[in-house]
Amino acid sequence: MVEPGDCWKDRDIPTPPAAEERRTRVTFFGITTSIDGSTARVALIGEIDLAAVPAIQDCARTLLTDDLIRDVEVDLSAATFIDSSGVGALIGGRKLAARQGKTCTLTGIHGRVAHVLDTMA
Repeated sequence: MVEPGDCWKDRDIPTPPAAEERRTRVTFFGITTSIDGSTARVALIGEIDLAAVPAIQDCARTLLTDDLIRDVEVDLSAATFIDSSGVGALIGGRKLAARQGKTCTLTGIHGRVAHVLDTMA
């Protein structure tokens, strides 16, 4: 009679890495801002994921509560990845802009980022 696990006895099978090791990856995210008159330009660089959301929200609040800023342009040309939490942060920024009577426009949408945004639209 075959016992549970017998088929693996005496085999040289490598142990899979721990879950933490499999999930480890280096990510990068950055924000640059510039202001020209009443327009703020924000460049989101790298991976726009859950880890990036607090920085995006802080930036949006800072710019959109400034009475001198009327328009915000968010440049995604240097973004390499976006997930649903990143999309949510962009939507939140756009809603905040609308409540403040301001505009928020996305530019430089391309590649995988465009695919995700198109899928979620």
